Amino acid sequence: MERTPEPSSTSGQMSEENAPVDADGQRADKPEGKPWYKRHGSDIAWVLGIVLLWQTGGLAWLQAQLLRLTAPTPKVEALADASSTALPQSAWDWRLRRLDGPLEAQFFHLSELRGRPLFVNRWATWCGPCRAELPSIRDLHAAYGEDLAMLLITDENPEEVRAWLEKNGYADLPVYRSASAAPAPFDVRSIPASWLVHPDGRILAEHKGAARWDAASVRSAVDAMLTETR
Repeated sequence: MERTPEPSSTSGQMSEENAPVDADGQRADKPEGKPWYKRHGSDIAWVLGIVLLWQTGGLAWLQAQLLRLTAPTPKVEALADASSTALPQSAWDWRLRRLDGPLEAQFFHLSELRGRPLFVNRWATWCGPCRAELPSIRDLHAAYGEDLAMLLITDENPEEVRAWLEKNGYADLPVYRSASAAPAPFDVRSIPASWLVHPDGRILAEHKGAARWDAASVRSAVDAMLTETR
């Protein structure tokens, strides 16, 4: 009777010897045989990418781009709606300060802008949502110029703010600092926060968070206010 040959131990040994190896001589078909940095290469790349974005300000830039795409249109009350909330008298006493100019000409009160369409924004250079809505605010300012009184108010160092505005192409925006405690309703805990105010002091729009301030509804309201005051 013909005997069935037993499996050769040398065949298994040859299989092991002929297994693929990587450049370091490790078994390439066994993940545990690879160096740790090769086994976790994708994880390391993700971590390094996040660190790089953080160090270069890329995370704030990315957040701004995403928010710019998703920012809502602010709700604007009808000009004829007499029930709109009006600014309290104390709000007009808010003391503000220009970033530039002679010291004696830097300070003024909000009341000096009374009787004009008014846009007020609380913001900061480090705030991602603030950065996200700035292009729309810049477009709104470009469309109306001095016809729309615009106040972008920050509590940051003036020199740092000026440098940031120049670097990012916003040097033409009317940016100010608060020189007294912010009155209601401008005293907020989170930014950005914005208000569109009728010449008679009624608040037509109030929005917390990034918004599209160059939207058609906002421009229509500004146009209507300018028509009333001319």
